[in-house]
Amino acid sequence: MLTLDVDLYTTSKLLGHKNIATRQIYAKIIALKKDDAVNRVDEIFK
Repeated sequence: MLTLDVDLYTTSKLLGHKNIATRQIYAKIIALKKDDAVNRVDEIFK
């Protein structure tokens, strides 16, 4: 859901999460995906 631009709050509610710490796990995963995407762009222009 997050990779489809559904916000973190809505995604966590759909999954039934009640704890903010659980939501933060998904935020970290998305941050890693963004970092990976930036690194791929860097490789293209080298």
